Amino acid sequence: RADASELAFAAARMRAVIRAAQRAARLGPSEPVRLELAAARAWARSGAFAAEALAADMADVARAGGAPLVVKRSASNLFMLVEGAEELSEGVDPAHRFELAEVGVGAFWAQLRAAGRQPEAGQAGSVREGLYVTGDAATLCPRAAASLAPAGSAESASEAFGIDGPARPPSLWLSSLGSVTVTHYDCSANILVQLLGEKRVWLWPPGAAAALFVFPD
Repeated sequence: RADASELAFAAARMRAVIRAAQRAARLGPSEPVRLELAAARAWARSGAFAAEALAADMADVARAGGAPLVVKRSASNLFMLVEGAEELSEGVDPAHRFELAEVGVGAFWAQLRAAGRQPEAGQAGSVREGLYVTGDAATLCPRAAASLAPAGSAESASEAFGIDGPARPPSLWLSSLGSVTVTHYDCSANILVQLLGEKRVWLWPPGAAAALFVFPD
């Protein structure tokens, strides 16, 4: 466990790393920047977030009596951010909506792997159904989540990364190949760490907000 002085030093060091990267990229202090973090590389090397390890982690939770997975399913691979919010999706093309379904862990991983494969020759359709799971990492995959916060808590982990404000536990975002989340903005400071597969993020400056029709505004 890290004590308060160690956390303060880590937070100051992280802020310095972020600011140095922003200056090198000629970015302002509030603009997002891509970092190569030693902690993220260590998490990836740990193997806890490999597909097989995550599947086994989640299966153990299910065998211990954990709740079924609530999975977002979309025929178009497009996902809105607010689940079950009909008042927020009024006027949205039905093809852009997703449905929620409870599935077992084994069935989810089998469908996830199938969704990531290209349709076979002669198979109808060119896009497989998209799947998306989000939730508290400690609930979904406790062994993997334990590797994220060596200091022992969400609060100390966020302080070590230099994030101001109330701490939130790490979240797991897991989707099939080709899944797309609509244009949106995050209301809190956060760090996105890609540990499995790839993710492409499109960023626009604040001045473009009026032309983006950002969901759910």
